[in-house]
Amino acid sequence: MPADQELDECADNIEQLERYATSLGKLGKALEKGSNVASTIRKIEEETDNGQALASETGRYLKTKLSDKSLDHRTRLRVEKLGRQYEAAGTRFETVSLQVLAARKNVKDSDITEERDVEAGPAGGSKKPELEQSLLNDSEMQHKMANVLERNNELRQLETDLSDLHTLFKDVATLAHMQQEVTHPAVSCALSETLIAKAVVQSLDTIESAVTEANVRVSGGVNELVKAHKRQKAARKRMCCMVTTGTFVLIILLWGLIGPSH
Repeated sequence: MPADQELDECADNIEQLERYATSLGKLGKALEKGSNVASTIRKIEEETDNGQALASETGRYLKTKLSDKSLDHRTRLRVEKLGRQYEAAGTRFETVSLQVLAARKNVKDSDITEERDVEAGPAGGSKKPELEQSLLNDSEMQHKMANVLERNNELRQLETDLSDLHTLFKDVATLAHMQQEVTHPAVSCALSETLIAKAVVQSLDTIESAVTEANVRVSGGVNELVKAHKRQKAARKRMCCMVTTGTFVLIILLWGLIGPSH
């Protein structure tokens, strides 16, 4: 099959997966309302099985394509786009499936059994002997228990299948992201340059802030030195005045003591 035709089919599968998710969402709401429980569950099982099979097949195909290094540029771009679309559709399908699974767990087994009994219709015929009726009741009870066990096993298997699909969705998303880095190196380079430019600007801002702070501290230190010098100069002037005044007073005293005696 040609590559373009395969990719067209893959795109159709992704759209179908979206439709399965929408259908499951409607069935889940019907199940929560409790209308036609048994028939609704059968439809849910059918849609879930079909959706899981389609998601697995499409995911494996995309993983193979996204890992292929020999694809030309145009094909690689389309595969990358399909990978993103598949991841989005798969995530929606998974989310809806988990919601429906929770709704199914809340359904009582008796509701399903009673509705199936109604669908089967009355047994008819004459009244059974007491022993035969007792045996039928035991057989019916065993049948109901077997149905409960089977249903629980089915729900556990569904959880496992959804977990496996989740891993597949993430694998495809990772490969698509890696492919984008290969197909758009200019974008990655531009992004790196932008980050580097931001880092440089932040570094320059930090350096500028540090220089401004240092200038403020230096200016403050100079002002303190000027003030200290002025205080020291004023102290020397006061000391000189005090010495001069003391000397003058001492001379006057000495003159007063020595002068009159002569």
